[in-house]
Amino acid sequence: MPSNRTIISLAWCAFMFAFSTDAAVDRQTEDFVEQMPRISEIGYGYSAMFSGSQFLPEPDASEVHTMVLGSQSPKNSAILERIVRRGILAVPSLLKHLDDARETKIPPISSMEWTSWADEYDYNHRTTKDIPTGVNKDAIGWNETHTITVGDLCFVALGQIVNRNFSATRYQPTGGLIVSSPTYSKRLCEVVRAKFEGLTERKHRELLIQDFVMPDSEGRRNGASTRLAFYYPEVLERLVLKQLAMPTYDVFKVNDFVRDELYRNNSPDKRRMMFNEFIRTNHPTFSDGILIQLFEDLSLQEADEQGHLSPPLNGKYNARTLLIQFYHYPNVVNSTNKPYVDSWTGGELARFIRALGHHKSGKIDKAVHGIFTKIVDDDYLAIPCMERLIGKGYDEEIRRYCQRRIPQSKYEATELRDVLKKLETKDTK
Repeated sequence: MPSNRTIISLAWCAFMFAFSTDAAVDRQTEDFVEQMPRISEIGYGYSAMFSGSQFLPEPDASEVHTMVLGSQSPKNSAILERIVRRGILAVPSLLKHLDDARETKIPPISSMEWTSWADEYDYNHRTTKDIPTGVNKDAIGWNETHTITVGDLCFVALGQIVNRNFSATRYQPTGGLIVSSPTYSKRLCEVVRAKFEGLTERKHRELLIQDFVMPDSEGRRNGASTRLAFYYPEVLERLVLKQLAMPTYDVFKVNDFVRDELYRNNSPDKRRMMFNEFIRTNHPTFSDGILIQLFEDLSLQEADEQGHLSPPLNGKYNARTLLIQFYHYPNVVNSTNKPYVDSWTGGELARFIRALGHHKSGKIDKAVHGIFTKIVDDDYLAIPCMERLIGKGYDEEIRRYCQRRIPQSKYEATELRDVLKKLETKDTK
């Protein structure tokens, strides 16, 4: 028989364990999780009709990637938004409820043609050393349905906090449904918990900084920027100023040079001279632009060689040969070897400025203005610059640009008129 002292000691340990476990969980987040079964409408990360990315606290950050025409639009959940706003405080509760199988009021989700139980687990391919196994699999089924659970919604909310595209269900063209449910898949649940258990504020901040400085895609950096602006604005200014100073290359000029000039010349020596001259007269970053263009063309070239491209290429590409000659890739180089480069296009710069949202910084405003003053006719880049600068002492410059470009702009005249309307609205207040 155990002694009274032993019983008291065990009881105290049990109490302290329960206390420490409960203390690690944010009670307000728990209250929000208890409301999740009431959710009745589809949204980003839990639908069969669309796919996209979202950060609920910033309305302008939502982006639809694919959508079935005529389908129901995504609805923002006030419950999920409140959770995402809590940031790192919400993570312990979200991990705790990943396997919570309570069903929501969202009608069962089904595909139009096929279903894949893929267990998609998003991660930064540049910073992740230990690639998890047992997830990101190919498991096709037919005419299957899935009911969105509390655990699924916790998975989606967690992804928004940590800058990972965690979608419990999403649409995949054509007619497909991708299911990645931590309440259905024990392995997916294990992988997510193992990665984010013990996530502190410092680790969360460092994770987002890593995504910013070493992204594996444009969306990764822009997502990190949006989240840093919301959760840790004090660290963002330095990162943004450095990134805005990065030179850009003209993707259209690179495309024309590669396809209209390099591919049409069969002399290695002549191609080398053309390549060197193109870099010299433009900027060293254009070498990165050519590299990316060649890999994108190689993907088309491979499909054409395999007879999978319809219609076939009109004029054969020579991307593989040029990657070997200019960038010293091996003879077996293929499109999956495409690297991520730190240089970027003017279009990427424009979307980056837009992703900054309403983050306040006089130094960033000054840097954006410096970019704007050099724009001649790139309206796609000018518009996010102007939208950021309205009401900050540059309104007359913005008005002159819009008035000059509206009659000439081929694609952005409507958006330029909208900028003018914003100026007029501000002036009348």
